[in-house]
Amino acid sequence: MKSSQHNDNIEVFYKNKDYTINSLSGDDEIITKDGNDTIYSEDVNDTRNIKYKFKNELAS
Repeated sequence: MKSSQHNDNIEVFYKNKDYTINSLSGDDEIITKDGNDTIYSEDVNDTRNIKYKFKNELAS
C-alpha cells in the first residue's frame, strides 16, 4: 500500500489483480475486476470505512 500526504489531503492507493481503491480527500473510487461486486459498509455514507474494510480483506 502506498500512502502520501499533500496539503492535509491524504491519498491512499491500493491495487491488486481484482480491486483498485484510490482516495484523495474523501473522493473515493473503488474499481472491481468484473464490475459486478457488491460493496457493503456499516454506514453507506462512510467511504473511508469501506476502504478500510477492503484494505484489510484484500491484504489477507
